Amino acid sequence: MPAARTIELNDGSTAELHREVLPSGDAGVYKTLEIMEQLVMRDAKSAVVKAIVKAHKGRTQKETAQNLFRYMVKSHKYVADPKDREHFTAPVYILSQTTPFAYKDCDDLAGAMAALLSAAGITNAFKIISWRKTEPEGQFTHVYNEALLDGLWTPIDLVMRDNGFGNEKKPVLRAERWIVGSGKGQALGDDALQYPDINWQAVGKDIFTRSLPEPIGKGEDVGEVLKQHVTSICVESVKQQLIYHKPKLILAAGVAGIFFATTGAVATLIVQRLRKNRLAMSKASKASVNSSRRSAQ
Repeated sequence: MPAARTIELNDGSTAELHREVLPSGDAGVYKTLEIMEQLVMRDAKSAVVKAIVKAHKGRTQKETAQNLFRYMVKSHKYVADPKDREHFTAPVYILSQTTPFAYKDCDDLAGAMAALLSAAGITNAFKIISWRKTEPEGQFTHVYNEALLDGLWTPIDLVMRDNGFGNEKKPVLRAERWIVGSGKGQALGDDALQYPDINWQAVGKDIFTRSLPEPIGKGEDVGEVLKQHVTSICVESVKQQLIYHKPKLILAAGVAGIFFATTGAVATLIVQRLRKNRLAMSKASKASVNSSRRSAQ
């Protein structure tokens, strides 16, 4: 039986803190998802969650989901769990901000978002993925939400902050979808199938050495590292840089426009002045020639 003790919440009320040893590997992940699902379904019926949904209700389910996403990004920031411990806070305590714990990592944020989506009547799921190198290989390392909107599963990753609606990490090694209320996961395809013509191992061996020795790495296969990270890092990095520097880029574009417009105007004035000078010199030259001719006569 899991150990439990009573803790005091920020509003003076109390709650039960449960501690238990989770099995390793996928079994521990599935057990965590079961707990998350139970608390999500319970808290989706709470007055706190319903009030938030009511305040952010849109004209369509997609608009409601977007409103709730923006609310979560603005109100709740990512805070990692303690090392070697998986901490999950029930959605109602996250959303009411009564939890005495600061931890709000991917599972906490996903649980809170799932409760809001469920309360709004939107079919939703937890998506668990393996996207980086683990030992043993292929362990699930991240969870985020999906919402069934307009007949399509739309990713909602609060860890990605403003870019998390409709976007997700790519490529991944493994993925499963756990529809809230179903009590089970559904295996999804391997993203490696999206890149059938790329020999990732050969790419890694051609560009770098076969492995990353310490202190640079711990012997990881470079080709596998590239496969896991290069696409998501490059795309996301460019996107983040463009968004981050957007004001500067707009200012630079404006300054460049003014510069080129000014340069063009100055060049036009110079050309006109040169033409006038040439015309004046030409007239003066003709007048001098005519005067010489009259004198000769």
